[in-house]
Amino acid sequence: MHPNGKTIVFHQGDPRTSRQALLMVDAEHDAADHWAAGTPRTFVGGDFLKANPNVSPDGRWVAYAAADSGRWEIYVQPFSGQGGRVQISSGGGNLAVWSPVKPELYYAASGGQQQMMVVPYRVTGDTFTPEKARAWSPASFSADPPVAAYGPHFDIHPDGSRFVVAPRATPAAQSVRGSQIVTLFNLYDGLRRIAPVAK
Repeated sequence: MHPNGKTIVFHQGDPRTSRQALLMVDAEHDAADHWAAGTPRTFVGGDFLKANPNVSPDGRWVAYAAADSGRWEIYVQPFSGQGGRVQISSGGGNLAVWSPVKPELYYAASGGQQQMMVVPYRVTGDTFTPEKARAWSPASFSADPPVAAYGPHFDIHPDGSRFVVAPRATPAAQSVRGSQIVTLFNLYDGLRRIAPVAK
């Protein structure tokens, strides 16, 4: 979702042709106070695989994963569609997430037991310049959800200094994977009890 609260960037695939695209659509508000989707427009097309678009907090950039090189890598290009893309990851990456408070982009390095990578960047005029990716933490985590889904399976705290991630799977956990779903109620109340935020 764009910070304007009206534009959604999303992935669409056609199972008949295996073609994928990243599209944008604006929500239109009518006089009767109803919201309706406008006409989608292509943001990134082509025959290669692409997924998981994420708009920057300032609304100027879109990070996404694409596999036209033969493996998933992270790219950033202007939300306006004017200008080329910039490759962010090297050695594989997926599931990009922007920091809400500082000029950093995070992504999961490739592999089932993944490592969080961080890429500081700077913007000069209309130029997006990333620094070299480095590990955000030596810890690895599982970015694969218990049920198939698109999108990051982790998230960054609003303070920009912490992540919530799935722990590495143990052999016992792997043996029951997919056989059960755990539903949590009142999650935030429980988190506040066991990990209160310092005032």
